[in-house]
Amino acid sequence: MSDAPDSPPDATTEAAPTADPMPAASHVAASHVAASNVDASPEDPERRALLQRTAACALGLAAAGTPLAIGGLFALDPMLRREGEASEANFRPVAPLAALTVGAPPRAFPVVADEEDAWTRSRDVEIGSVLLFREDDETVLAWSTVCPHLGCRIDWEAGRDAFFCPCHASVFAADGSRENAISPRDMDRLETEVRDDTVWVRYLEYKTGTAEQVPIA
Repeated sequence: MSDAPDSPPDATTEAAPTADPMPAASHVAASHVAASNVDASPEDPERRALLQRTAACALGLAAAGTPLAIGGLFALDPMLRREGEASEANFRPVAPLAALTVGAPPRAFPVVADEEDAWTRSRDVEIGSVLLFREDDETVLAWSTVCPHLGCRIDWEAGRDAFFCPCHASVFAADGSRENAISPRDMDRLETEVRDDTVWVRYLEYKTGTAEQVPIA
């Protein structure tokens, strides 16, 4: 029997080394990316706590700023400034004090004011009239010329020595009190002040046909 030469090793039977598809550096980079994705996840407790603290701070600032904003509007809006100014706003300069003689019969004077709406402003518009009587050097009495009965105009009548309304013959004494029962109340007395030799009157209008003085807003 002849010895057969050994067959060369079959190259196909040896497993070829597998090439690594991702270098080592790529593995490291991928690991960092994965780690950063995990850290940025909303499920991360630290990040969730940070977001909660940020939201709480934002709500606190908004709540603190609301009163300041309202206060700013209150200061800027003339409709909201001070209710106490309404009383002062009704005072109007009516006549120079020198135009009235102490003890002389009452005189009628117009009451003028500026009027404005959303589009226009009118100056020195007559909004009513008053009857003035100078009682002494510094005291002036004032009444509205509007009759409390139905709103006609009252004037002083020297022949009667009284105030008289010609519409329905209401008569009032020199102090404004009723002399007959036609009007449901006395004449409407108005507050006065003397400022720098000028008579100022707090002009108000009242409802007619009532026994009580009810201001018209």
